[in-house]
Amino acid sequence: MTLKEIAKNIHCEIIGNEETEITGITDIAENVQEGNMFVAIRGMHTDGHTFIPQAIERGASVVVAEKPLPGVKAVQVVVQNTRKAVADFAAAFFGHPAKKLKMIGVTGTNGKTTTTHMINHILNKNGIKCGLIGTSGCFWDGKQINYGMTTPDPIDLQKTLHFMLQDGVKAVAMEVSAHALDLEKTSSIKFDVAVFTNLTRDHLDYFKTMENYKMAKQKLFCRSSCKTAIICTDDQAGKELASLVKTKVICYGKSRTGCQIIRNKNLNNGQEFIMCENGNVAQFFVPMLGEYNAKNALAAVLACREVGVEFENSKLSLQSLPPVLGRFETFSMQEGGLIIMDYAHSPDGLENLLNAARKIADERGGRLISLFGCGGNRDKGKRPQMGKISEKLADFTIVTSDNPRYENPEEIISEIENGMMPFSHTKVTDRTAAISLGVRLLGQNDVLVVAGKGNENYLDINGVKIPYSDTNAINQAIIASENQGQK
Repeated sequence: MTLKEIAKNIHCEIIGNEETEITGITDIAENVQEGNMFVAIRGMHTDGHTFIPQAIERGASVVVAEKPLPGVKAVQVVVQNTRKAVADFAAAFFGHPAKKLKMIGVTGTNGKTTTTHMINHILNKNGIKCGLIGTSGCFWDGKQINYGMTTPDPIDLQKTLHFMLQDGVKAVAMEVSAHALDLEKTSSIKFDVAVFTNLTRDHLDYFKTMENYKMAKQKLFCRSSCKTAIICTDDQAGKELASLVKTKVICYGKSRTGCQIIRNKNLNNGQEFIMCENGNVAQFFVPMLGEYNAKNALAAVLACREVGVEFENSKLSLQSLPPVLGRFETFSMQEGGLIIMDYAHSPDGLENLLNAARKIADERGGRLISLFGCGGNRDKGKRPQMGKISEKLADFTIVTSDNPRYENPEEIISEIENGMMPFSHTKVTDRTAAISLGVRLLGQNDVLVVAGKGNENYLDINGVKIPYSDTNAINQAIIASENQGQK
């Protein structure tokens, strides 16, 4: 493919031979191969422009930069913003795969993973071959790639969409993070459907203010980036967004809105919820507990309707939804104790999780024990907030470590404890030991919530990702506890 072909319809200045052949595209100088296009991106810590000589030495035939560079022995492409340009060039290089797929993007502080898994399941069950992109990785047709982030970088994203299209995928359910929107990762994609689940405090270490965070989320809806917007209007951010969007809007949620959940009821194996839209009532069952999962399910059903699946067919498909790993995942003990593992790591996420678990504990006539920590080198302001929430909703809290990164885990725990009264909790810094204690404390009717990591398979400590799994820690603690009880 020539540079002229790739640059078609992209605003740029070409200095040199536009008929130059492009063999690949990368924004990492050490990955450059002969004939590649190298895009120099300005990052938070490094500037890709400083690696242009290295890229050319490794064989780059074209370099993309934000200003003309004298003395460069390669064709130059000058753009205003290389971060946006890499998304545009990657889409062009891989043949604009998103234009040939039904693209469904889901954004929001909480619920992205669960909602996209529901969409993926419903579409595949109804004969629309679907791919899935999100926190857990990229999945399609029995294949999996994990890039280690919620929304892959533009080149990896477009390459994956290209592979999916080659394998006969017709639709893609994709988590779109606020970081991805802010960094223009999806700027070359127009989504057929975009879902907004909620907006609550998170990622303020990056965005600094809730207003910045909100504006990043709105990019998915307010730049002609989607054809249909499905928006939960249970919070003020959702209401504001619904008033701003110029395309088709479908509102949903618990509040009086276009598509309203008027009742939900927990059952032993999931929950029923009733939805009303324009006077039409439908009842659904989803094998997941928690009121917020009823809203996630409704969002998924509405999104699938927009790509051709009727409510009745979605209703049948939801009944066979497999567990979403690390999202309200349950473990039962022989003596009756229940453990709920969830990825919740923001104040609102923890509050929703504990409210759902509180309802279950009350129905069982038992106590609710909460176990969580906060990640290091992230928003410090949420730490005492989460401590206060746990103290309010749980009978007892175990504060522990959760990806301390480059911070002292003891100091993180201390900041969580600043939001709590003495004697309402204990601290156990080692997460495996904390889970072991939580399981040992469980009575017959009690519920233990293990929050923060979900199905992550590591602990991030001083820049090293040490193999670790909450699932393994819980299962080992259950076995140890039950063996002890048999002695």
